Amino acid sequence: MAQKNTVAIIGASGSLGAYIAKGLCSGPYRLLLMDTHLQSLDALKTEINLLCKSAEVDVLQCCRDASWEADIILLAVGKPMDIVQEIEEVATRKVVINIVSPGRVSEDLQQMLPFSKVVNVVLNSAFEEPALAIESPVAFVEGYEEDAMKTTVDMMTLVGFNTVVSVLKADDNSGTFPH
Repeated sequence: MAQKNTVAIIGASGSLGAYIAKGLCSGPYRLLLMDTHLQSLDALKTEINLLCKSAEVDVLQCCRDASWEADIILLAVGKPMDIVQEIEEVATRKVVINIVSPGRVSEDLQQMLPFSKVVNVVLNSAFEEPALAIESPVAFVEGYEEDAMKTTVDMMTLVGFNTVVSVLKADDNSGTFPH
């Protein structure tokens, strides 16, 4: 049996974080749900356990602890820069997936986390909270490291997104991503 990767979902109590957590629960992942709203996280954990009996889910209130324990860190927060300083020391060599909502400018997290494998996922404008029920949401996946991109595409596909992939070149330092 293959070992499950541990995914820390920072911002899991938000509608987007919860949507992603529910989509990943049936996959080969152990989920660490992190947010400051502990009551919402407990309710989400209960819902996930009802959806998928085999799901491995834990709840944490500290993004540093969740990131330290994780193989993959998924940022489903409005301002990822608020989290970066807390996780940079423990995110080394890990895949960090930055979910960017429509209309939001993506931060250049790769510069802030130079020893991590940062992948930006920009959601199409049709994917708006709280709708989350459109038939074919699209995720634009961009990053520098191909293995991290493949991991991200596999995860977003499991959640239900159609993915469009763009591998950035090492000399591409524009720091901008499609919206």
